[in-house]
Amino acid sequence: MEPICTVCYEPCRFAPTVATVCGHLYHETCVARWLETHATCPQCRNPSPGPLRTIHFDFVGPEEEHEWTLFDDPELDGLPRNVLLQRANHDFLMDRCIELRASLYAIKRNKLKAAERRKKPMTKRLAEQELAMRKTADTQHDGGEGGSERIRKLAPGRRYGKDVMESEELGSSEDETIPNSQ
Repeated sequence: MEPICTVCYEPCRFAPTVATVCGHLYHETCVARWLETHATCPQCRNPSPGPLRTIHFDFVGPEEEHEWTLFDDPELDGLPRNVLLQRANHDFLMDRCIELRASLYAIKRNKLKAAERRKKPMTKRLAEQELAMRKTADTQHDGGEGGSERIRKLAPGRRYGKDVMESEELGSSEDETIPNSQ
């Protein structure tokens, strides 16, 4: 079986041949023209076919029976073409996975930095507001009746703050009722 360029449908032995990362073979000029207008593999449409690898064919025997190797790696010689293509596809997908993980990491890092930048002014503003509230409370407490006195006048008979704590220390509570068990 002789490899054929799927762009021009001519046998690959007549011109320099390259393979994409996904394992598809093309004439070097055919795939170069394709990549000028597309960012995908002409055959499988995988995005960004990556670096092209030059392929050298060794034709042995009569013209009808060609023996050819897809890669120069001696470990891969003799493997069926579908296994070679699956291996090339696997390598492509693994590389793409690594690229996507790196991209995702960068996006998450940028989002975290942006959130931290937004958080700093809010934290500062909150601290300033808290300080202003304390100053206001101290001024009111020192200059006249405190906040708890005002609350007692607004809601007589209710227990708030210091009164509740004192009664709990003594172990008594006016609000508690113990049901009679008969």
